[in-house]
Amino acid sequence: MRLELPEARYAELSRQRLFRARLLESLNALPGVDAALVSELPMDGDALTQHFVIEGRPPAPAGGAPEVLSRTISRKYFPLLRIPLRAGRGFADQDRESSPLVAIVNQSFVRANFPRGSAVGARVSWAPDAGKAPEWMTIVGVVGDVSHFGPARPEEPAVYDLYAQTPRRWKRWMFVVVRSPAEPATLFREVTGRIWELDRELPVTKVREMSDVVAESTGPQKFNVLLLGAFAGLALVLASIGVYGLIAYSVARRRREIGIRMALGADAPTIIRSIVVGGVRLAAAGAAIGVAGALLVTRLMASLLFGVGPRDPATLAGVVGILALVAALASWIPARLAVRIPPTSALRAE
Repeated sequence: MRLELPEARYAELSRQRLFRARLLESLNALPGVDAALVSELPMDGDALTQHFVIEGRPPAPAGGAPEVLSRTISRKYFPLLRIPLRAGRGFADQDRESSPLVAIVNQSFVRANFPRGSAVGARVSWAPDAGKAPEWMTIVGVVGDVSHFGPARPEEPAVYDLYAQTPRRWKRWMFVVVRSPAEPATLFREVTGRIWELDRELPVTKVREMSDVVAESTGPQKFNVLLLGAFAGLALVLASIGVYGLIAYSVARRRREIGIRMALGADAPTIIRSIVVGGVRLAAAGAAIGVAGALLVTRLMASLLFGVGPRDPATLAGVVGILALVAALASWIPARLAVRIPPTSALRAE
């Protein structure tokens, strides 16, 4: 859920910090509840970028400092959302208002700014206004990237700082993130009750389960994949029917040949095996051409895929396997029917 502290009553940093500390203390006192705060919720669509500087790097021209995603959180945020720690440490109890400023960065930040070294121990600062000295934050840890903008867009470099330390009075908004085994409706009543015990006039908005946030973020991709999957399924059915019809017709045209071979003493299993092998070979040749075509065009749908490549071997093998099975059935069924016909009847029909 989203909260925003009104400027009229929370203009001072001290009042903002006191409210957040009391809120987290109250929520975490609920049975089975783990609560944390974050300024921009992953996959919600919100993002805030700020100019930053790295200590020891050449100064950028005025207004030309690079930008990075800025996310302010409370200490328990990473464990609560199960974002893995890759290097260094997480935020700890000793990271308070009166202690040296600290920050945590994601792996994209490290790749972009420290490609050949460790970011832990370096110092960064939000680009200061003209005439002001930087407020350096020591990087104490590196966390894994998250799908902040959804699976279709890669993560960007981000810097996390603490609500307990941030000097930015204007950053009065926050998302309250709560993990609990309780039913959502019950949990909502308990959480909002604790919020309104602290401030009865505070509006609570964007109340959702994280599964709903993820579903909304991936909605366009899911619709496109569903539509594409429906057409692909229909194409597979039509291709299977076509393969079956073609091979069945081919076998039916060989009735006279089958009758002669049966009259000359060939046994039914041998005839069936030869027909099925021939049908599968024909289908294999077509499948090889189809796979080659797929490898050329599937790169066009790469933006619709997540967790699987456009040239996924398992997917291609599965489709080839289905068509091979259809070809085998299309050969086996008419061949079995043909060997059941007496040779004299097959020859007489011709």
